[in-house]
This record gives sequence, structure tokens and C-alpha cells, in this order.
Amino acid sequence: MKKLYLLLVPLLGLSLLKAADTSSPNDSAYSDLNSAKAQYHFKVTGGIMKYTYNEPGVMNIQGSMLELGVMNGISYQHLFIKADLSASGIGDNTYHGSAVNLSTGAKTPLEATSIDRAFNMSIGIGGIYSYSIFEAYLTVGVGARALLNNILSDAAYSRKQIYYYIPVTLNAKFSLNEKMVLLVSGTYRRVFGGYNISYFSNIGYDNDITFNQQTGNSFEVSLGLGYKLNTGIASMSIVYDQYSIGDSDLQPLFRSGVYKGLFLEPANTTSTIGVRLGYEF
Repeated sequence: MKKLYLLLVPLLGLSLLKAADTSSPNDSAYSDLNSAKAQYHFKVTGGIMKYTYNEPGVMNIQGSMLELGVMNGISYQHLFIKADLSASGIGDNTYHGSAVNLSTGAKTPLEATSIDRAFNMSIGIGGIYSYSIFEAYLTVGVGARALLNNILSDAAYSRKQIYYYIPVTLNAKFSLNEKMVLLVSGTYRRVFGGYNISYFSNIGYDNDITFNQQTGNSFEVSLGLGYKLNTGIASMSIVYDQYSIGDSDLQPLFRSGVYKGLFLEPANTTSTIGVRLGYEF
């Protein structure tokens, strides 16, 4: 993730320099793909999402989360390179699961507050195309995601999940009239590696466990409207995002030096749906 972050910084800096240059404001919805100069792209977003983390038959976490994101990129004629960074949290989430008696194995229902956080970063390269009232870009790249479940209960353990993926993104804009733009976007992510740290020491076991959890799929779709301003486009979109991760490998667990068997982290699904506001130029 550190290497991805280092790649994000220069792209962000170049976009901010472009934002500070007010000598030629862009009053068009589209890039000048015939220009001999590089074009800079920047978009900032914020939204509120309904959030669900689910391990079927085991537990789930539900609530609302705020989201912030930045996309910055560079295009030269039809070549397009972009970087994305997003974070979500500051929400009111509730854990629904079970408390397990370590001596008898008996389970009792448990409800507790969970402080969840998610971070995403990715880079992509591809092509950007414009024709009449239409512009679109298609990119493929590499990304990383971190999800933190911090459950505030002595009877439940927290988790940290890191996943690596290959994202394929298609983003399109259609001018409806002189001011309004239809915005359509979709991303498919193929998970190719990752791990889950389960903090079993929170509930009385000897050790925390790092599980290999390396398979999964993810997608995000959004549909919205934009309004053309003198310097860019203000937008509002409906967004749905989902990650589906497969079972982990098996790892041993001990309590007071006694072997308690092999454990795994089960398949899980994380989904968000909500409204996202944005501004791009």
C-alpha cells in the first residue's frame, strides 16, 4: 500500500497545480483530446452510505458511514492515467453476533457498537475517448483495500482485513443539454491476494491469528446527474458498492497453552449504498 500511496502523491500535486491556474477556465464538460498538451483531471467526492458487513450464519454489522474520495489523473490525447483514494467511517454501526462461553462453548446473542473504517487506493491506465456529446474512459490497474472492524465488547474480537485487487473501470458522460450531464460509472475488481488479522486475544485466547484470505470479487456502479459550471461539473449520484470475499485458510488457535483446534475466517460480504456528491474539472 505504501508504494501505491507514493504514486498517488505526484498525480494529486499536478492536479492541484492545474486547479490553481485560472488563466484558461474550462467551461466544457469534456477534455480537449486534440490538444498537444497534457490535460489534468481532478474530482473530489463526499457522501453518506448505508453500510453492511455480513458473515452468513455468524454475524453482521450494520449502520451508516460518511465517505470522502479523490480522483486525479492526466490525459494526453487518448492516453489516460488516474489515481483514486477514498476513506469511509465516522458512522454509527452496530454488531449483531454471539458471545461464546470459552469453557462450555455455549453461545448467547450479543449486540455491541462497532467502529468500522475502510480505505481504498488504486491506480489505473487506459484510454479516454470523446465524440460529440459523449466522453468515456476505460482503465485497468491495481489497488488495495483495508477494512477495520473494531467491536467495542469484551466478548467479541476485532478484525483488520487487507485485500489487493485488479480494477477495471468504465466511466462515461453524456451531455443532455447545455447545462446537464448524465453520469454513468462501473468498476469490477478481481481480488488476487490478502489477509485477515483476527484479534482473538481480545476474548481470552493466547494469540492473534493472521489468516490468508485471497479470493474474491467486487464491483461498484453509479448513476447520476451533473451540472456544468464555468470551471467544472457539480454532480450527485446514487452508488452501490460490494465486496465478496471467500473463506480463509485454516490456522491453529490456543488458550492457556492448550490447542483448541483449527479455525478459519468465513466468507464475507461488505456492501454500501447511498448518495455521493462530487465536483470535477
